[in-house]
Amino acid sequence: MDCPRIPQHVDDPGQFFFWEVDEAMPVIAGFALGAIFNSLLLFTLCGILISRFVAKLKEGKHRGFMLHFLYWHGTPGFRLKEMPDTWVRAFCE
Repeated sequence: MDCPRIPQHVDDPGQFFFWEVDEAMPVIAGFALGAIFNSLLLFTLCGILISRFVAKLKEGKHRGFMLHFLYWHGTPGFRLKEMPDTWVRAFCE
């Protein structure tokens, strides 16, 4: 009986070309906004700078760092249903 090959990279974060998805999103958003506002170069460069900032922020941290960072800083539109709000510091039973 042949043993199936176990995938090595199942749990790796998603990739978009050579960037991880959370690093590529600012560049893609900057490109899209630049196309909308007819200032492609400026917005794309801003997206690249934001992407570099995100990469430096994630450097040396665990894989779920951005998820925790977005949750802790209360990013609008980002809510985990099973987790309490970030501003709640004391809990009662």
